[in-house]
Amino acid sequence: MDPITYVFESPFILGRIAKWQVIVSQCDIVYMTRKAVKGSMIADLLAENPIKDYEALDFKFSDKYINAVGDDVEGIDDMCEMYFDRVVNLSDNGIGIVLVAPDGKHFSITVKLRFGCTNNVAKYEACMSGLQTAIEMMMRKLEVHGDSAPIIYQVKGEWQTKDPKLILYKKYLLKLIKEFEEISFTHLCRDKNQFTDALATLAVMTQMEEGQIMQEYPPRVSRNKRRMIRRLALGYFPSGKILYKRTSNGELLRCTNAKEVRRILFETHEGNCATHSNGYMMAKQILRRDYFWTTLEKDCIEHFRKYHKWQIYANKINVPPYQLYNLVSPWPFAMCGIEVICLINLKASNGHRFILVAIDYFTKWVEAISYAHITQNTFLKFFKNNIICRYGLPGEIVTDKANNLNGPKIQKLCAQYKI
Repeated sequence: MDPITYVFESPFILGRIAKWQVIVSQCDIVYMTRKAVKGSMIADLLAENPIKDYEALDFKFSDKYINAVGDDVEGIDDMCEMYFDRVVNLSDNGIGIVLVAPDGKHFSITVKLRFGCTNNVAKYEACMSGLQTAIEMMMRKLEVHGDSAPIIYQVKGEWQTKDPKLILYKKYLLKLIKEFEEISFTHLCRDKNQFTDALATLAVMTQMEEGQIMQEYPPRVSRNKRRMIRRLALGYFPSGKILYKRTSNGELLRCTNAKEVRRILFETHEGNCATHSNGYMMAKQILRRDYFWTTLEKDCIEHFRKYHKWQIYANKINVPPYQLYNLVSPWPFAMCGIEVICLINLKASNGHRFILVAIDYFTKWVEAISYAHITQNTFLKFFKNNIICRYGLPGEIVTDKANNLNGPKIQKLCAQYKI
C-alpha cells in the first residue's frame, strides 16, 4: 500500500505514524488518489520542452476560407448564415450555397442548372435554393450574404424589378421570406464569397448524362419522409461506387457493406494488433480508422458479448432469468419442502444410498432419514412419522415431479388431510 494513502485513510494508527497524522491534519490537506498517469506524463513532457515562438491556433473560420461541413441540425432558434453564388458560362450553369449553423457547422450545396438562363436568373435560383434548404432544416433566423447587388437590393425594396422573368422569381422569393421569423440580406464583395463561387464552379464541371436520375426515393414514401431523407443525405458524399459519411470537422468516413463489417469487427477485436477492447472502445477505434455504418456501436457491443472469453471472465449478472415469487409461510410447519438427495457413493454399511430431507420454510428446521430405496410407501412412512406425528398437519407440501413423490398414494393422502 502507498504509505501516504495509509497515513490519510487508515482509521487506526499507533505510534509515530499517528503523530504524523495529527501534524498533517492541522494543515487541511485532502488526499486524492492519482488517476491516469499517461496523460500527466505527456503534459509533463510538453511542459519541460516548450516550443519557441509558439502561436495559438485560430479555430474560427472566416467568411473567405470556409472549409468545414457537418451534419444536419433541426429546430435552430439562433441566428444562422447563408452564402450563395452562381456561375454562368458557355458550357453550363451552376449555383453554390453554404449554410452556417450557430455552432459553426457548415452545410454546402451545389446544383447544376439544366436549362439556359441569364446571370440574374441564376442568382435568384441560388438564393431560392438556399432559402428552401434553410426552411427544411428548420432555421428560423437567417442572415443572407451574396455578391449580387441586384438581387439583394431588389428584395430589400431599394431597387425596382422591371424584367418580367425576374418579377416571378421575386414574388416566390418574398413568399419564402415569410417562412422565417427574422431574415436580413447583406451585400458582399466577390473576394469574401470565394467558397460559394468554387462550389458553383464544381457544379458546372460535373458531367451528367441526359435523363440521369440524381435523386431517387424509395417507393411509396410520403412527403415528410422525403424531406427527412434529404436532410439525412446532406451528411453523406458519394464518390464513384463508394459512399462517405461527413463528420462535424469535415472528415470523410468510408461506409461499408455487411461483409466488410464482419471483417472489420474481427480485425479490430481479435486481429494481430487487437487489444480485445469492449464494444464502446471498438466503435471509437473503427471511427479513427475512417470507417462508418449506421449500426456501428450496436454491432460492436453484440460482437464483444459473443466473445467466448468475455462470457467466462465477465462480471456475474445476479439477476434470475425469470421472475421469482416469494413463498410465505404464516407459522411453523405450515409449508414444507421435501426432496431426495441423489444417489450417494459409496453406500453405507446398512445399504442406504438415498437421503429423504424435509425443510420447514418458517423455521428452516430439517428432518432427514437415509433409505436404501425411495418409494411411495417409504415417503408416506417418513411423512407420517416425522412430520404429521411430530409437528401436525402442514398446509402445503413442495416437491418435484418425481413419480415416487407424486404418486397416486401420496395424492390420496393429501386429499384425505386436505393438504
